[in-house]
Amino acid sequence: MIHIIHGSDTFRIQDRVHQLCAEHPDVQWIDLSETTSMTDFIHACNQHNLFNPYCFIRYKNPIFLTTKVTEKTTELLDCLTYAQTSGAHTIILYTTKPIDKRFKLSKQCLDLGRAETFTEFKDWDEDKVIQWINARIRYYELTAEPTIATTIWQIHRTDLQHIDQLIQTIRTYLGTATQITQQTLTALHAFPTQSMLDAHEALKTNQPRQLLQAVTQLLNNTYDPVYIISSLANQCRLYIQLISDRTLSHDTLAKQFGKHPYFIQKQRSVLYRAHTLASLTQQYKRLIHADFILKSGSHDPHMALLSAVQPLPTKTRMQ
Repeated sequence: MIHIIHGSDTFRIQDRVHQLCAEHPDVQWIDLSETTSMTDFIHACNQHNLFNPYCFIRYKNPIFLTTKVTEKTTELLDCLTYAQTSGAHTIILYTTKPIDKRFKLSKQCLDLGRAETFTEFKDWDEDKVIQWINARIRYYELTAEPTIATTIWQIHRTDLQHIDQLIQTIRTYLGTATQITQQTLTALHAFPTQSMLDAHEALKTNQPRQLLQAVTQLLNNTYDPVYIISSLANQCRLYIQLISDRTLSHDTLAKQFGKHPYFIQKQRSVLYRAHTLASLTQQYKRLIHADFILKSGSHDPHMALLSAVQPLPTKTRMQ
């Protein structure tokens, strides 16, 4: 069996490779990389054909999937065809580099093997990420209240690695229990769920003091300042996109962001009452500037973050 795992989502690609390898826990895998030539790959397959009917190969960034190749193509295809039809071989070809299907050999390989594509989630893929979170909870043999996946999405957005780490932390915390509740989340000191939700809500409704309080609480709970800034900036960018063009209908935006039109209508209604486009844009610039100076190491991380959410003298708008 040949598995071809590709796309732009590094975490899900690596996770899928791990899952496939876990199906054969007691075998010795041959690991190949992009520096491996086609000759060496074919030799690895043929060598095991002679002495062992079973062959397990993991090949990261195989050159014949992402680069135009003209040599040994027939020999390679014969080798892969045998691996696919014999059932004795398990070969995992995986890459985060783009596969150009205009290359004849690349297309033939994709048609021959069992191909899976994992595209990186975007900020507007809320429904898809929530589905993934629920599947991940089941993967770790846990159950959850209906609102748990949405709550986790509100905090970690599309950061699947942090989401996965969180679910594993929860599993350890629960011990023999299996049900994740809102109380479970709030009980974890390193997961200040409500504070992040409060920060997002304060940003949306233009309440600078409440935003500062929520961010301060997050920092007191030892939450990563880099992630707080990133989360707020992503949320602020979404708000800007929702109100930047009043001529766009709720249906149009709903299709663009993969949301229900009613959700878009509700969000825009709140944003139009609370903000101007200029105020949101300026707040976004403050967050981006804080992110820059934080990552440059020129300022204390906490002070850089707090400076971006500190209320400025204004009576009506968040500046």
